[in-house]
Amino acid sequence: MSYLLRMFSSSKWLPCLELDQASYEADAVTGCTRTSKNTLSVWHTNSDDFESEHNKKLITALALSMTKAQTFDVVLLDPANITNKGIEIVASKGQSLLDSINTDHRDLSAINLNKLGLVGDEILMHLREELRFKRVTKAEVIGYVFKHLDVDFEFDDLNAGWQKEVTKQRAKN
Repeated sequence: MSYLLRMFSSSKWLPCLELDQASYEADAVTGCTRTSKNTLSVWHTNSDDFESEHNKKLITALALSMTKAQTFDVVLLDPANITNKGIEIVASKGQSLLDSINTDHRDLSAINLNKLGLVGDEILMHLREELRFKRVTKAEVIGYVFKHLDVDFEFDDLNAGWQKEVTKQRAKN
């Protein structure tokens, strides 16, 4: 089976658990389903195991898209549920420092306000039913980055926030 991995913030979506789509809080929608050129970025995977090496690479790519190491949540969405809601999934090359996974990037395309709500429905379904979502701790994220540092990317490839975090972590070791 295939899945679509997406970063989100459970704390922003939890207040929406008992709401209908028209009442979703704006912070959840604008903060967790931020679009660019009417597309929403996701990553394709064939595993629902967050501990699989592939999924750890995808999580590393998500972490490196942030300005620094921090805890975040990820969810595995079902592509069939997404396409059944009229949302097109388009392959597009990712921009991750982990070049080996960039072909696994996908965009949910032609996103509009209604389709953002439908994606929100999917995220909330996973929170309500405690399905296929995980909180990735800051310590896990740092470990994932260190595993790929000097293998898939170099220190100088990292943004300033990550360079600071790596330097601090190296001093501890």
